[in-house]
Amino acid sequence: MKRILFYSLILFQIIAVSVVVIQYNLIDVYGKSATFKVHQYDEEDEYYYEENIYDFESYMFELEINNISKDKWQGKKEVQYNDRVHVLLEENEAGIYEVIKATDKQLTTTKDNQLVLIGKEIYENDEKTYHVSYDFETINVTTHKDLIKDLKISDMKSVSYKFAPWNQSKLINIE
Repeated sequence: MKRILFYSLILFQIIAVSVVVIQYNLIDVYGKSATFKVHQYDEEDEYYYEENIYDFESYMFELEINNISKDKWQGKKEVQYNDRVHVLLEENEAGIYEVIKATDKQLTTTKDNQLVLIGKEIYENDEKTYHVSYDFETINVTTHKDLIKDLKISDMKSVSYKFAPWNQSKLINIE
């Protein structure tokens, strides 16, 4: 009896790992591509880096969609740090996705060039904007060696991801 339970447990683990690997590879087939502008810092800014991205084990992109102006916010007035935020994005003429509106309520897309992302953390960073984190901005540098090459942090202009319907994402390009 214990032997059957042991082999059943091993088989279950193999199936679970296989499902995760298959889902990750299916992002290329079923995923929707989106390109985001990387936030550019001034050289005088404390966050400006001229370092090679290989200096880090993991790196978090600061994207333009992370900062949402208060005029695009349509949710409750008082936000909590762990509130879920639904952000409607739309692709502009240059192919870059920009924030159309954000709220604490469910959103749906009405056009093919729109995308809804769910932010996991939100806080007010000054009088005019909210900062939202989506959980896909952080990458493992060693895993993405082929995309990074000899890129410096200050040279990044945009990043492209694919988003699958089952809420997985994949970094596909850094420019």
